[in-house]
Amino acid sequence: MRQLDIFEFFENLGHSIAKNKEERVYIEKGNHMLLSSVEYFTFEPHISVQNSKFGYKMENIYYFSDGKLVEL
Repeated sequence: MRQLDIFEFFENLGHSIAKNKEERVYIEKGNHMLLSSVEYFTFEPHISVQNSKFGYKMENIYYFSDGKLVEL
């Protein structure tokens, strides 16, 4: 069985939705902000077979409503 790697080329797993890229908050190592502190955010890990040049990435947008996670 081949091992799958889950990683992100830019070392984050998603980000907040912002008008300007410079205003994004990234889901990354060292960031301790709660996801609920931003209005909308993505979760977009990159999944590939170990040591492969190619992979798969799907970007979904989420938000919290009454404390529950909702996908757009």
